[in-house]
Amino acid sequence: MALKKTPTADARCGTRRGYQAHRSRGERACRACTDAHGAYGAGWSARHRRLSAEVERLRAELAVAERGRDAAAEGMREVAELLTDLAARLNND
Repeated sequence: MALKKTPTADARCGTRRGYQAHRSRGERACRACTDAHGAYGAGWSARHRRLSAEVERLRAELAVAERGRDAAAEGMREVAELLTDLAARLNND
């Protein structure tokens, strides 16, 4: 839809809601609303990047923890085998 109407000013101008009001009326957004809309988008993008980085960091920590858990489980299996062997030797003596 081509937005050609001249923007109508109202109390919401300069906000994201103002931008949405202009669009719903089928008109171009005024400069203040366009700026507010752009600032919101930039803030959203920055939050998204920051949270995505945090998710990746937590995934990496989880992978390290899982490797540690697997190594500990393997160590416990080895200890159990050694104890079983030792018990068998003690019973044979």
